[in-house]
Amino acid sequence: MRPARGISLLELLISMTIGLLLLLVVSGLLVSLLGEQSRERRQAQLGAMMDASLSLIAMDLRRAGFWNGSGAEEDNPYRELFIERDGSCLLYGYDNPATPSAAPSLRYFAFRLEGQRIQRRSSDKAGWSCSASSDWDDLSKPGIGVVDALRFSPEAGGGAIGIAVSAHAANGPEEERLDIHTSVTLRNHPKVAAR
Repeated sequence: MRPARGISLLELLISMTIGLLLLLVVSGLLVSLLGEQSRERRQAQLGAMMDASLSLIAMDLRRAGFWNGSGAEEDNPYRELFIERDGSCLLYGYDNPATPSAAPSLRYFAFRLEGQRIQRRSSDKAGWSCSASSDWDDLSKPGIGVVDALRFSPEAGGGAIGIAVSAHAANGPEEERLDIHTSVTLRNHPKVAAR
């Protein structure tokens, strides 16, 4: 009868080393995969936030200058659209399409970049300003993305407004960036002016 033979200490150490190396490779691949997935998720959230903000801006700008009243063009209280503060703020107005308003109120709007957030404001004619400090609604969320730049510019001879926005994801070690330039045609032909 032969004596039972086990593995030697050297064989045990070599097999443990090979197992640890395989474990390190697999865990490295898993960390890389999870990091890539997290980066793609942040990029998708940033894209969705910017798409929602720009869609709202575009939808509202298409209404700019609409007047449900009758009379001469110079009587239209919404006939002008202003770009202020080096293009970082836009002021416009439009009437309620359902019913003509005898006395317009809260039909004047503004978009601006403030504190790395895109903001929108509704006001009456007296409070229609980019420098007002209250009643602004955030369109972008700083926890999802930080807006670095927002610029409005007249295009097509004042028949359109160009919107350029630059943003990056708020969280994560990598800089997920998004730079967008779009143009919105003004349907109601308000007069575009700089302030």
